Amino acid sequence: MANVDLFYETVKNIALNAVNSKRPMNILFGVVESEKPLKIRLDSGKIIPESFLILCRNVTDHTVYMKVNHQVEKMSGGAKDPSFQSHIHQYKGTKPFEVLNALKSGENVVLLSMQGGQTYLVLDRVGA
Repeated sequence: MANVDLFYETVKNIALNAVNSKRPMNILFGVVESEKPLKIRLDSGKIIPESFLILCRNVTDHTVYMKVNHQVEKMSGGAKDPSFQSHIHQYKGTKPFEVLNALKSGENVVLLSMQGGQTYLVLDRVGA
């Protein structure tokens, strides 16, 4: 829930800053220049270091919890051991799943620049 709150507060701050500023927020496009440390090169050629980036969950590795309720596929084992015999069993409950969404070099991204251009919210990937 903390990520949702951070996202909400960030978007709220961007909107408030846009209303209160002479220069509203800008939608920008860039390319991931490097992963570690994360750097994004804007279309203008300016390179934005990680310390100026706020990353949405769409562009990060994270864990999600999902409720599952199904049977695993029937598979047989080996060694003629009874514990390896072909069987089906239930797979149910709330399980953690790792989502591998960290940005990779060369990916195209869309960003919002906050007032003054000192902080950038990386929204998502764009293109293929």
